[in-house]
Amino acid sequence: MNLFRFQGTDGVRRHVALAKEYPGLFPAQAFIKKDVITEDFMELYCFCAVKWMIDSRIMKEGETIVIGWDPRDKSGKFTSSAIQGAVRAGARVAAVGVMPTPGVVVYMRSIQAAGAIMVTASHNPATYNGIKLFTRSGLKLLPGDDIELSRLVMETDFLDVKMTRPDKKVTDSREEAAQTFIDFSLNPRNSWIDDGTEISKVTLILDCANGAFSELAEPICARAGFGRVIALNNSLDDLVNDNCGVALLEGIKVITHDMIESNGALHGYLPAKTLFDIGRQNADAIKSGDKTLCAAVFDGDGDRFFRVDYDPFTDSCFVLTGDETAILQAEHRKEIDASKLFASSVESDLGVSLKGGELGYKTSLTAVGDKWILLKGILAAIKPNVADDVYSQIVSAASSALPSARTIEKILQDESVHLGTLEGIGFAIGAEESGHNITPGILGSNAGETLVLAGNGIKSLLNTFAATCSDAIMNIGNLESRMNHIKAPFPCGYKKTLYIFYVNKDLWRPDGLIWKECAKAIMNAIPKNLPGAEARETPLDEDNDMLYIKIVKSGDHMASVFIRNSGTEDKIGVTLRGSLDKSGEMLSIGKEAQKILLLKMKDFSKKIAVEERELLSSIALGDCPGRHDRAPGGGEYDKLLNETGRKQGILTEGPASPGLTGLGQWYLSAIKEKKI
Repeated sequence: MNLFRFQGTDGVRRHVALAKEYPGLFPAQAFIKKDVITEDFMELYCFCAVKWMIDSRIMKEGETIVIGWDPRDKSGKFTSSAIQGAVRAGARVAAVGVMPTPGVVVYMRSIQAAGAIMVTASHNPATYNGIKLFTRSGLKLLPGDDIELSRLVMETDFLDVKMTRPDKKVTDSREEAAQTFIDFSLNPRNSWIDDGTEISKVTLILDCANGAFSELAEPICARAGFGRVIALNNSLDDLVNDNCGVALLEGIKVITHDMIESNGALHGYLPAKTLFDIGRQNADAIKSGDKTLCAAVFDGDGDRFFRVDYDPFTDSCFVLTGDETAILQAEHRKEIDASKLFASSVESDLGVSLKGGELGYKTSLTAVGDKWILLKGILAAIKPNVADDVYSQIVSAASSALPSARTIEKILQDESVHLGTLEGIGFAIGAEESGHNITPGILGSNAGETLVLAGNGIKSLLNTFAATCSDAIMNIGNLESRMNHIKAPFPCGYKKTLYIFYVNKDLWRPDGLIWKECAKAIMNAIPKNLPGAEARETPLDEDNDMLYIKIVKSGDHMASVFIRNSGTEDKIGVTLRGSLDKSGEMLSIGKEAQKILLLKMKDFSKKIAVEERELLSSIALGDCPGRHDRAPGGGEYDKLLNETGRKQGILTEGPASPGLTGLGQWYLSAIKEKKI
């Protein structure tokens, strides 16, 4: 059986290129051979997606598909191609224009559309684009669907697509969709903000990532009641995610002022500079509790959210990821939602699930990707509304070797199953460290109230501030005590991911030699570093392509190591989770696998991998340009330094001219010895 998939963790995404740059290659060939998405691929993929839904009978010909996008496609060629593909396949299209992903889903649910297409590459740089698909219930496609759709894309002749006459209607629904999303966001049942929530003392800086929230976040937050709202990185004309957005803050817990200075890791990051400027000017008012200063950081399509708070006592800023915000939300809702499901992914701190259980929630661990949390949420939503035998069919489709949203959606439609009510749903909160947090929402439609589940940056923002401005938090001791609780609402463990960039992802597979070598190295390293611990290779049903090793001691889950290809970037990662007091031991275990992957998965057919190797050789010889110059030979030097240095740990950080770390020296010596 051919299990090829175009999709990664969340839809398809690649660097963009125009079809004319690759004469003689059909769209799928350009994607596979040249690693690019062309406007023709966009049209072909959306055509096949709609055709697949119609042929699968989860959509009728002539039904409406909602299509939105983030603002990275300045020419409009890719978004117009997506619309053309959907229309040619037999859909009516409600085009909502630049709209955050949650706004697209909310509008889809509001008008009872058959599905939605979001044209975005999320947190990836502006040179990327991609496609996310949603079924009418709000599910994202699962691996079984990805394989079916990929097969259809491969089998469909693009010339036949272009010969198909588009005879369905395209409606400009931007204004209606925007208003629907604003109303949804400000509904107190969704925002959790009511007349008793004191957020007027908060000065809120918005980092819109020059993305889909550029025009919507400020009016929503202003109307929600924040004292002052300052929108930054909110230009539709600038580059999405360019020195802004959540991806820039990944792995950073504390921002100090030196980090925004000329040679710092966050040089030029305007929201951090603004936090320090305003924070220092108003330090006394913040210390007295008269003012609070925070930033909200989104990604390009608005389904992720990080919060950053200025701390006047240390003159620094602390970053709250999806882990911290989810626990703050869970604390706030425990009297209402306790005993409901709190789902987190394996990327979250181990303490997140433990804290959720302590608060009274049922907890569940999922594979990486908010599609799995969405699936858990929708299963919990429908359970009270469906017969046991039907629910068993749905669970079977969700937990098979190749889970299928199409199969689930078909059962829901055939059995006329609805998602239930906001109060009756058995799902409370979904958490991902990445900031893809999900809490249930409600909106009104012609059929009455409609439940909405979606990763939603602005909802998570409002829910988090509703929690931290509540009486329960405000009554915690003095301001320093409150800030410390917000900073660390659960006992944080050790969290680190060791990345390897510019790789051949095809080499990572469960039956592959590299997989087996990494598993053996980790298994051998665990007893040496963690005496008395037992290691178990534990496959996750949702993600068979992830090596997951659970570490248990005295029956308790004490740590974990997992390795997986990124579904959105050119990298593979060794992720470590455990207790803080075992951080050194966990790092030693992880480095055993990292070294194997560095030597065996780097893909030197890629120009940037060659540039990295040449950069390391130049640095070893003392010949290296300044940190913010451009690399000779092409490529953005800052990007190369960031990925090679801060994210892979091969280069030192801070000085204008970086040096090799111990790992970097080992790696350069190893590739020279092997003549790679």
